[in-house]
Order: sequence, then structure tokens, then C-alpha cells
Amino acid sequence: MVLKNKEADGGVYEFERQLKSKIFNRTNAIIIIADPAGKITFVNPVFKKLTGRTSKEVIGHSVKNLCPTDLWPVVEKTFRKALKPGFIEFECPFLTKKKGEIRIVSLNSAVLRNKSGRVLRVIAIGKDITEHETFDTALKESEAKYSKVIENTTDGITVLQDGLVRFVNAAFARFLGHRKEELIGTPFTKYLTRDEVEQVVKNYKRRLNGKKIRKIYETKLKKKDGTIVPVELNASFGLYEGRPADYVFIRDLTERKKTKAQLKRDDDELTRANKQLIEVKETLEKKISDLERFNRIAVDRELKMIDLKERIRTLEKQLEQAQH
Repeated sequence: MVLKNKEADGGVYEFERQLKSKIFNRTNAIIIIADPAGKITFVNPVFKKLTGRTSKEVIGHSVKNLCPTDLWPVVEKTFRKALKPGFIEFECPFLTKKKGEIRIVSLNSAVLRNKSGRVLRVIAIGKDITEHETFDTALKESEAKYSKVIENTTDGITVLQDGLVRFVNAAFARFLGHRKEELIGTPFTKYLTRDEVEQVVKNYKRRLNGKKIRKIYETKLKKKDGTIVPVELNASFGLYEGRPADYVFIRDLTERKKTKAQLKRDDDELTRANKQLIEVKETLEKKISDLERFNRIAVDRELKMIDLKERIRTLEKQLEQAQH
């Protein structure tokens, strides 16, 4: 978006004023405007209601002050991307005035530039999606409804926060051979095999830092009795009790691996059988070819013998006639 006013840099204020009065203060969407340095110049009433903050507490302050300290590097990186041409969509966590509460907002941003291309403002428009992102909120909304589903599912579910296990469902506890209370508060690396720790921890940190990685991947877990089990992890970022966490769904791959191995053995056996059939076919074809050749030789010989006998009979007749 380019401001085509002769006084572009100054005109931005009038442009902002008109947007605020005609659109931004009347919409149900969350609106945030900041300068290129990240200093907030405007937030609409919807944002104030969401965070519980007044204009005085926000205007003139950095976006950084509204975000959790541990997540600011991710937000800052995204803000820098927003300064580039085009629109971007991202999720941003905002602290509210309620102690420890974080709201997740899905934002679409665009930049306002002057004729020379210099960024004057970053405008972000979005909506609160916290309820969609927060697993524990769902539990609290209807304990009877959600906890029953979570506890009865056959897949394991765990919530990891600060590198520790904060929640496990009954299926995951049974899978590891522990009681649920034995798992809560323990380092999740305790249940990984030694050769898998580095990669899983790396994925965990990258996901919490907002980097894009595969959500679903395979690893190995160690049960209480020492058994090593192949599993599939499906992990995603969310909030647990108002703070960043990793939500992980665990599926036992033992039977799948066995089935895959059996299918591989069956496939190998079919390949060997097919090879043997081909060899038998080739042998039979050679034998048939040899028989056909022998038959041709035999038939040819038989025909020659018949011809020879016929000639002998003819000669015998001629000899007999000559004697009379």
C-alpha cells in the first residue's frame, strides 16, 4: 500500500486518523498499527478489551512489551518479515493484564509505504483464536465431555512444558508401564532412547521457537521395563495453563512395523516364487523346443523310411515283371 499524498510522511497521520474513525474503531476485528521500529501507534477497542489494557498503556510502547519474553524472538522475526512487500499471515501471543494469561491472535499484516518505498506503518488485522489453540481450555470448558474422550482414546497424549511432562492420559501411562503420577514433572528425555534424544529435543525447541518442522515423525520410546518401542509422534505448539507448551499424540507402531515386515517378507517370497516360476517356464519352454525339434527329426525320418519302403516295393514289382 503506497500513500500518494504530496506530504507522504506527514500525510500518514491524516490517513491513520481517517482509518481509525471510519473503519478501525467500528470493526469487530483486532487492529494494531505500529511504526517500522515496532512502536505501537494505534490499537482499536477490540484489542483493548482482549488484553484489558488502556491506550495509555499501549500507545508509544514496543510490541515487545505485549508479548511473553520467551516468545519475543519469534514474534520479532515475524515482525521483520511483515516489513517486506506483500501480505503475511501469522499467529502472535499477547499478554493480558490477568496474571499469566496469554491470548493467541491470528493476524494478517500489510505495510503502508511512501512513494519512495519507505515503510511508514505496519497494519495488522486479526482475530482471537486462543480457544482453537489451547488444549487445556477445551478440557476446562467441559471436563466431562473432553476428559472422557482423552482418557478413553487408544493413542497416547502428553503435554510437554519447559522440557517436563505436564500431562499424560491413561493410554500413554499404560503404554510406558508407569502410573500417571510417576510421569508428571519428569523430563521427557527420560523416556527416549539415547540415540533419539538429540533429534527429538532439537524438534521440540524448534517447534516452541515457531520454526516450521514436520509435525509427524517416528522415534523410539523406552518403557519402564526397558522395552524399546517404535512410535509415531504428532506434535504441535499450544498453550497449557496460559504458557507455551508442546502437545504430543503418540501412536504405537509395533504392530504396523510387524505388519510391514511381514508384508516385506511376503513380497520377497512372492518375488522368489515368481523368479522360480520364470525359471521353470524357461526350462519347460526349452524342453518343449527340444521335443518339437526331436519330433520334427523323427517325423522327417519316418517320412523318409516310408518313401524308401515305397521305392523298394516298386523295384520289387519291376524285378518280378522282368523275370516273366
